Amino acid sequence: MTSTSPIETLIEHAERALEEALIQLGACRSAHASAVAQMNQLIGYEQDYRKQLEENMTRIGLNVDKLINYQYFISSLYKIVSYHSQQVSVFQSQVDLAMAHWQRKKQRLNAFEILKMRSDTARQLRKSRRNQKQMDEFALGASLRRVES
Repeated sequence: MTSTSPIETLIEHAERALEEALIQLGACRSAHASAVAQMNQLIGYEQDYRKQLEENMTRIGLNVDKLINYQYFISSLYKIVSYHSQQVSVFQSQVDLAMAHWQRKKQRLNAFEILKMRSDTARQLRKSRRNQKQMDEFALGASLRRVES
């Protein structure tokens, strides 16, 4: 069983939190994209019915009942598009919050990784100095033995 340092444990936890934040961000983006697609489809329907109304009015004419039905239906579509526009705004806010949450988790992970890197660098420097000191002591001992002989 290998023992991990506290900083490595913190990094593992930060990596998991970052992954969860990324999954949440992906879900928010997917919901937003779906809402945008649905809204665009509704806008297309509304435009098609407006165009169809204009064509029917100019080409063949419409009786009052059909005109009222077209206008009522187009008005209903407009209300639905307005509602979906608000929903898209809500989803965009959720995406923005999820993105900010992911960025905070990423910064936290980066901070831990920098601390670990600095710790590893300091440990390596101490080891290098210790090795250099041993080599110097060995060289000094060897030269003293040569002088004594």
